[in-house]
Amino acid sequence: MLAGRPMFSSLGGALAGLLLATSRATASPYPVHVATSEQLSSSSLFSARQSQSQTAVVPKADISTCATSNGLAATAFEPSLYTEPYRPQIHFSPSSSFMNDPNGLVYRAESAPGADDALWMMSYQYAYNLSVAGNQHWGLATSKDLWHWKHHDPIIAPTAPGNGIFSGSSVVDRNNTSGLFNSSTPPEHRLVAIYTLNTPESQTQHIAYSTDGGFTYTKYAGNPVIEINQTQFRDPKVFWDTVSQRWIMPVSLSQEYAVLFYASPDLKTWQEVGRFSNSGLLGYQYECPGIIGRVPIQGGPKDGQEAHVLMISINPGATSQGGSFIQYFLGDWDGSNFVASDGAARLLEFGPDSYAAQTYDNTPSGHPVLVSWASNWLYTNRAPTSPWRGSFTVPRNLALKWYPHNPQTSAYVLTQAPIDMTPIQGKSLKSITSAPVANQTVPFVGSGAFDINVTFTTANATSNSFGTLSIASESGAQSIHVGVLMGQPAQVFIDRRNASSSFADSTPFFVDRFSTIVMPTYADPANMSSDASITLRAIVDKSVLELYAQDGVAVGTTSFFFDGGADPASVEVLSGENVSASKFTVTALKSTWDCFVQA
Repeated sequence: MLAGRPMFSSLGGALAGLLLATSRATASPYPVHVATSEQLSSSSLFSARQSQSQTAVVPKADISTCATSNGLAATAFEPSLYTEPYRPQIHFSPSSSFMNDPNGLVYRAESAPGADDALWMMSYQYAYNLSVAGNQHWGLATSKDLWHWKHHDPIIAPTAPGNGIFSGSSVVDRNNTSGLFNSSTPPEHRLVAIYTLNTPESQTQHIAYSTDGGFTYTKYAGNPVIEINQTQFRDPKVFWDTVSQRWIMPVSLSQEYAVLFYASPDLKTWQEVGRFSNSGLLGYQYECPGIIGRVPIQGGPKDGQEAHVLMISINPGATSQGGSFIQYFLGDWDGSNFVASDGAARLLEFGPDSYAAQTYDNTPSGHPVLVSWASNWLYTNRAPTSPWRGSFTVPRNLALKWYPHNPQTSAYVLTQAPIDMTPIQGKSLKSITSAPVANQTVPFVGSGAFDINVTFTTANATSNSFGTLSIASESGAQSIHVGVLMGQPAQVFIDRRNASSSFADSTPFFVDRFSTIVMPTYADPANMSSDASITLRAIVDKSVLELYAQDGVAVGTTSFFFDGGADPASVEVLSGENVSASKFTVTALKSTWDCFVQA
């Protein structure tokens, strides 16, 4: 999660310890580092954002009853929360302070039929009242639909200076295997959190339980439940294994490049039963491992079946985009060990800003939903946002799709696609579904988030056969480009070099261009000389962009920060030599922060 990371470098240290609550500090049961008013007013980050309070684009709502992620009054902030420059409108972010890894993703079903109290619970690494990583708590937000979130006070806090509640997971112990519940807690509300306690001397695995459905937790008196005399041993992701009928905990022995698998009948007593080590890209260390079960398989020899996938985050050590990244492995889970089907290291994304992914495993559909942290440890502590830092990707459905790597070899690829966006769909700004699309610009009208889809087609690709979406500021002086160079394979790219000039100039690790390959779809699948097409989907949200190519075969998430807090104002579709565009749609997306943002 955090230990071993070179976080507090000279790049980020200048902002360490700042309290980002902007107008007053209130008493808190949690240990905090509080900055003085003089420190706040001298912070260039704070001052720059404060000076723009009168130019916020998103209209302020009546926020007097809105909950925040740290208990501070929503009225204490200016600009109003969720109207600030760069603030995403559909990507989750805390009301204030620093956030990183998603933790404890769990679906809490109804306590009884018809109770209408089912909730998606989402905890997260929360640097309570700090603008950079440190002072780690578990924050909490809840949702009815995975889009509209309500903040709650932090649920698990450290009790000694220098300690931190690091990453972990939550499960529903509906059959009370732990013995920590009685009949007063409905089975579907018996939540147990499993987390790493980080101290200066060790990292150990602990549990805490909730008898009120996940809003308050009691730390287990018998903690730690696993202790192996290690300082680099963290990030447990527990699940109920239907193969062995017991709880399984993948947890990283980070700097020995190992994922250890522990088993337990009761969440309290654990025994190591297997390990997965020294595989894929190693980088500096393994973090945030997870076994993802029940991934649906589409096409190929296993069509209609389900699979397990092992996911491991690496930081630092990315080979192209730099910093932190996620890799995954295909294989088989036998109840004690994960056996990879090959030695290939597969990257979850080609963009720079996706890390520490975690899944909801007990969803109503039975299939996993993934969320990851939309940032990178290389520069996250310097992101020019206030009073918050950190956001999550949109929730994504997963599938293993049979896909051609080249004309001679097909194999399974883990695809990602946003969950149903119907609850947040707004006005259609452009819809050309059949005729060829001329180069044109579509102004953005809405709260700041937009869903853009296009298909580029060519019959004869050249070195200039580009298809591009250019997302620009109102002045046109700043832009971020995504697109494809048609061919076999096609080259999909993200280019943010003109999107964050001031930030990039002061942050040498803010790499600006990324690309990967995908195979086109042919009009005649048996004839690779027939027309070749590539589909692109871009979700643009203030300062976050997610690109999905070929229905999620390739995915790239990137942050960007137009100078002066400018918003993306338009998208231009551009077709290069021998390329035509079709199926071009632009849809405004509604802000998900109903309590803070005026409809």
